[in-house]
Amino acid sequence: MLAMSPSVAAGRDLRPLQVLVVEDEAFVAMLIADQLDELGHRIVGPAFSVSEARPLATATTIDLALVDWNLRGEFAGEIVEILAERNIPFVFVTGYADSPVESLHREAGLLHKPFLTNDLRRVIEQIFQNCRAE
Repeated sequence: MLAMSPSVAAGRDLRPLQVLVVEDEAFVAMLIADQLDELGHRIVGPAFSVSEARPLATATTIDLALVDWNLRGEFAGEIVEILAERNIPFVFVTGYADSPVESLHREAGLLHKPFLTNDLRRVIEQIFQNCRAE
């Protein structure tokens, strides 16, 4: 069960979040960073591989992570386990229509690429709504 600092969300308006972006495609990572910036959040990374994401997920102050499950054939399971141990909510970002990630971490959000800024906003709000309810 993921917990959340009470200061992260107050009602529907979220304070600016520190968001770790783990995405192997540079162009997609830039698009996500632009969307997060448009929503008023701060980007950590992006990390393009598990080895780049590991120190950020382990020791960086982050409120949320957006994680592409498949990083050039390497699965990001280690990263999401680190995030789960630290009680940091995360959203799987995938281009696969029939992705198995939903069954791996039921508390995680899910975004299918490509997505719009409003889709990203909704999933972030949903993640923190679920955290408040727990």
